[in-house]
Amino acid sequence: MVPFVLCNTYKCSRASECFRLRASPDIDQPYENFSKLCNEDNNHNFFMKIRPEDKVLELDEILKNNEKLPENESL
Repeated sequence: MVPFVLCNTYKCSRASECFRLRASPDIDQPYENFSKLCNEDNNHNFFMKIRPEDKVLELDEILKNNEKLPENESL
C-alpha cells in the first residue's frame, strides 16, 4: 500500500464507503482522527472512495476492534 494516514473516526457518516477508514493497514500504519478536518461542514475533504480493487476491512470488524477506544485515540 502507498503510505498515507488512515482514519480512526469510525463514527463518521461516510465510514462504510471510505478507504481511509477501511483500508487494510500495514504494520506501522499511521492513524489520525479526521473528525474536525473531514466532516459534513467541509464536504468530507479527506474522504477517499473505495474502489472495486481495494482491499478493505469489514466495517463490523473495525467497530468490534475499536469499541473500547475513544474516537480520538490512535489504533
